[in-house]
Amino acid sequence: MSAPIPVIGTAVVNTPYWVTRLLMSIDYPVDTFVVFNNNGRNQITQELDALKSLTHKFVKNIVVCHLPANLGCSGAWNLIIKSYMNAPYWIIANHDVAFTNGFLEELVTKSQDEEVGVIHGGHGGWDLFLLKDWVVQNYGLFDENLYPGYCEDMDYGMRFKSKR
Repeated sequence: MSAPIPVIGTAVVNTPYWVTRLLMSIDYPVDTFVVFNNNGRNQITQELDALKSLTHKFVKNIVVCHLPANLGCSGAWNLIIKSYMNAPYWIIANHDVAFTNGFLEELVTKSQDEEVGVIHGGHGGWDLFLLKDWVVQNYGLFDENLYPGYCEDMDYGMRFKSKR
């Protein structure tokens, strides 16, 4: 088994149940699982704070950050990256996905290829992806002007094509 995943991050606006399901689906060592509460209305604070008291055999640290307002999808994704800027890569997942058995190990194995900068889960969408540090260094962070959500992924993908 390779080194632990440095960080898995997610953002949530409502329905914290799915975040718990995401956390419980982790079956590979992870240094930090971070949740950005993008609700901004103090509606799901207690449910998310309860995650911090859980013991998870694969997750070393569970961090929950409550934001004062909804910063949007791009803003939350950027916070995951900026909060752990020394990580070699980040796994960013929608709050309502779950990892299938062995998926994280497969993702880590694929990430060993130095030529690969982004790995998408499942069907190739941006609901679950691994992003390497060199991609952010070359292409920047996600555009926070695309608010609250949608098209930030298309914008990022277009940067790859335009910089070739």
